[in-house]
Amino acid sequence: MDGHRDGHRDMPSEGRTDGLREALRTEAARHRPDREAILARIAAGQAPERRTRAARRRPLRLAGLATACALLLGASVAGTWAAVGRYVDPGPAAATATATTPGVPRTPTPSGSAAGDAVDPAPTGAGTPTAGASAPSPPSASAPPPAQSPGPTRVQQGFLWSDGSVDPGSTSAWAQSDVTLKTRFTVAALDVKLRIALTPGVATTGDWSTVPAQDLTVTVTRQGGFLVYEWTLKPGATLAPGSYEFAGQYDHASGGRDAGQDTYAATATGHGQPASVHGNFYPTH
Repeated sequence: MDGHRDGHRDMPSEGRTDGLREALRTEAARHRPDREAILARIAAGQAPERRTRAARRRPLRLAGLATACALLLGASVAGTWAAVGRYVDPGPAAATATATTPGVPRTPTPSGSAAGDAVDPAPTGAGTPTAGASAPSPPSASAPPPAQSPGPTRVQQGFLWSDGSVDPGSTSAWAQSDVTLKTRFTVAALDVKLRIALTPGVATTGDWSTVPAQDLTVTVTRQGGFLVYEWTLKPGATLAPGSYEFAGQYDHASGGRDAGQDTYAATATGHGQPASVHGNFYPTH
């Protein structure tokens, strides 16, 4: 009796089973699936896979493109090299140019380049200067013309310094020429000469000096086309170290005068040492 009861409990009744089936059919008939939600889930699930495939394919595509470009560039360079190498050969061309240069006559350039020095011009004699030797010519061009330098000058020697100038107070018909001397030693002997070229109308009007008159002997003469002023320090007189001026005054033709040919000279003895200076005047009109 007990075993029969237990088997009867475990097995559902036929009426209950039929009811469950009917409920399932009803629910199935009433259910409407959400198509859009299903498609969205499917797409979301496939997206990582597509990205992975794309990432795997991209390096392959880039590698293929780089390989193709390298092959194309290599072929182009090889073709160009072959075409150019057929006509241009740097080594032999340079050697040929060097070998043929001496045979082509050329005019030396003033640049003094290595190529210009290599050119051997036509024989001009042993005493003819070459193009390279003519380079030092500019200094001679800068030398003052003879009108500004009628003779050699030496404005300083040892303890004695000198300068010659036309006084700024000169006029169009009268002038004063100044000679300035500076000494670092006590002077025991001195002689100063001022030579004024006898241009039209030149005639002396006087002279003066910063040295006391009683210590000097002054003469004015005409010598060889010049009006000569001379100052001589008297025996026993001395000049202390310092600056001294000697001036000659004269008339000249109206309208200005050119002092380019005027000169001066001075000799002195200081501390037993002799010194001699001489110079000229810049042209004035």
